[in-house]
Amino acid sequence: RLGQTIGDGMRDERIYSLMKKELEECNCISVWADGERMSSFLSIDFLQKTIHKIIQQRDVSGVFNVSEMNISYLELANQVISKYGKEDSKIELLSKGKKSKVLIDTQKIE
Repeated sequence: RLGQTIGDGMRDERIYSLMKKELEECNCISVWADGERMSSFLSIDFLQKTIHKIIQQRDVSGVFNVSEMNISYLELANQVISKYGKEDSKIELLSKGKKSKVLIDTQKIE
């Protein structure tokens, strides 16, 4: 089971792509639920390395949770701005939206 995969080349409707697009269009990222919503994310590189690691281990079986980081959407927006933004890029926190926290335990694969 995978966390949300983030990085360049993801589908347009994925959160990372939406944040990047909004930043490119208006130099701002809108983050719902006051930025408190949390989820599990993993980069494309981390996903590739983890799958390779699992394939190399011949004695492995069962279900694995794969995630690189459990972070808030506010933290994700800050990462997007850090990578693609300008000095005056902003984050707009919106109170509407769910403040759920979906965190993945990855101890089995570590």
